[in-house]
Formats: sequence, structure tokens, C-alpha cells
Amino acid sequence: MRFATLYAVSANTRRFWDIDSGADLGYVPVDDAEAFAPRLPAAGNPAAASDPQGGAYAGVEYTLRHI
Repeated sequence: MRFATLYAVSANTRRFWDIDSGADLGYVPVDDAEAFAPRLPAAGNPAAASDPQGGAYAGVEYTLRHI
């Protein structure tokens, strides 16, 4: 028996994850959000690899509101 954990995400040009292994299951993403990047003010400043995934929205003010 074989198991895998895969990210089923869009084929975004600036994605964080490697999605090539999804091809083993027949997963072929279609959409790329890069088409909408010009509409976003910060689109010209992609996140650094060391930044938290989610950018500013990964900050404490957006998480753990119940604590």
C-alpha cells in the first residue's frame, strides 16, 4: 500500500509548493492567479522564501483570536 500527502493547489507561478508529484494521481492544475497579480498593489513585491506563508495575514493579529 502506498500513501502520499500532496498539495492540490493551482498552478500559480509564485506558488510555494512543488506540485509535480500530483501528476501520479492525475492531478493537473488549470488556474494561475498570476493573471490577477496586476490588480494587487503589492504584486510587484513577492514574498521572500523566509517570510511566513500567507504574508501579513499569517501574523498573530489574524490568528488565535480565541486565546
